Amino acid sequence: MALPPILITVILGPTSVPGSTIIDLILVIGLISLFMWGVFAARKAHLPAWSQIRFGINYTVMGLLIVVVELVLTH
Repeated sequence: MALPPILITVILGPTSVPGSTIIDLILVIGLISLFMWGVFAARKAHLPAWSQIRFGINYTVMGLLIVVVELVLTH
């Protein structure tokens, strides 16, 4: 789970990319990953195509809510 964020940080860290941009990129990639895992879980449950997309969106929204709560608690 931690390998993609570590790789992104190691690759982009020494460049001139600001740290906040790297963090935003990691968050977006994490949300895309949640969408894909939601679709994957729905596909394994043999749900119809629209339900698979809806499941992916639900996973993404839950992940986004968790990120927002974390940001509220830390700032």
